[in-house]
Amino acid sequence: MKIFIQFVIVFIVLNTSQIAFGQTVFTGWYQDDTVTIAKGGSLYVEGTFKTNNITFNEGDIYVEADIENMHSTRVGFPNPVGSAILNGTQDQKIIGNWNFNELRLDKQSGNVSIGHNISIDSLLAFRKGNLYIDNFTVDLKNEGAIDNETNDNRVYAVDGVVTTTRHLQELKKTTDIAGLGIFIESADYSFGTTTITRGHTVFADAGSGSIARYFDIVKSDQHPVDAIKIRYFETDNITSENRLQFYSYKTTLPTWQPRGGVVNEVDDTIIAPYYQYLESERITLAPASNNATCSHNDPNYVEAIYLVASNAYTLDSLYFKNLSISKNKTASLSYIWNFGDGTSVDFEDTFHIYQNPSVFSTSLMVSNGLCSDMRQKDIAITVAPPARQIDLAYGGILNSFSYYPNPCSGTLTVNAEFSNEFPSVISIFDMLGRKFFESTYTQKTISDQLPLHEYAAGMYIIELQAMGKHYTYKIIKD
Repeated sequence: MKIFIQFVIVFIVLNTSQIAFGQTVFTGWYQDDTVTIAKGGSLYVEGTFKTNNITFNEGDIYVEADIENMHSTRVGFPNPVGSAILNGTQDQKIIGNWNFNELRLDKQSGNVSIGHNISIDSLLAFRKGNLYIDNFTVDLKNEGAIDNETNDNRVYAVDGVVTTTRHLQELKKTTDIAGLGIFIESADYSFGTTTITRGHTVFADAGSGSIARYFDIVKSDQHPVDAIKIRYFETDNITSENRLQFYSYKTTLPTWQPRGGVVNEVDDTIIAPYYQYLESERITLAPASNNATCSHNDPNYVEAIYLVASNAYTLDSLYFKNLSISKNKTASLSYIWNFGDGTSVDFEDTFHIYQNPSVFSTSLMVSNGLCSDMRQKDIAITVAPPARQIDLAYGGILNSFSYYPNPCSGTLTVNAEFSNEFPSVISIFDMLGRKFFESTYTQKTISDQLPLHEYAAGMYIIELQAMGKHYTYKIIKD
């Protein structure tokens, strides 16, 4: 039951006393030096809450106007365990030096802004309303986190940041780290203490149309990762969502480099499955660009060029031929192919099979670690006629073909059934087109064991030829 206390005169400023509150409401503004809100109790301030010394908060404090710490050095809410809930109908301000346990935005209307750096031990919880941090810092420390940040209720900033320092040891596959919108997946258990800072600035040099969000990761050395995923907001004014890519700027290599990325438009995330290593660097997202990061006169200039058919059938094996140019002939090149259907690979040349009809936006990113470039092409895929579909008659020649296991570490079993006794050839090629194996047959049914023991790990192509027709499939040697 709330107790409404009506004051006839101006509020008295209590300089030394402590007041233990249960369910109490102040109808104007409230000012005091030292306040204790009992555990399980609530203080309702239907106006501005001010303090000049220390506020002990073990319960909940609801404030409908501004909340101000008037002391220049002492932190409001020292060692708190309670919640501060801003629930006014107008814009509210957090003024002065505050350390919250839980800061909750549960506003009827309007937003909240800060005018000083603040820290949060437990939760920055969004229920309704945005938090504008301008040029200040929200420190989530070692255990704080953002809860329920969405397109409609989120942090906005000019150059302000939200930061946390976490011990990522034993996190094989992390959750959303501190609610910042970044996920790091790794089989390596040696990450240790890592500082992650989320900024809110557009970096045009990472690619035209960068989103207003980046992550600074501070590491002492490199760490292998399985993948890095970033959650973005629709309110970042993204116009080409399906073309967003990772870009990173490493401390040891101060040049923005494309890192690939697969967009999931359902949960508004991008995952870079071939990121490989994490070190001290800045990561952001930007639409894929056809523009090189270096000029033609740069001795490290690279240009992404590739050939691929502009249209094909489903289940066709399409060959993506890399013809990229690099002025620096000694620097090794890295490649990232994005096929536009949610899959990526990092081979120099590659094959790909589309299972469903659509128009797919493909891209090739090339980098030598100093300069990079990306090129894009669209491929129209239509439904294959019945005679070309797998497990059906292949133009009256091939009835069925299977191979297993895939991936394979030793012996690959192949089975083929033709409609008649046709001469046929089974070959294995690497991604550069070099032939590693060939065997000829004349029977109607083939069942053979192909040794892969001595092959290097990677992707290969198994090709079946019969009566002038070629059927190609991808296999992985692990």
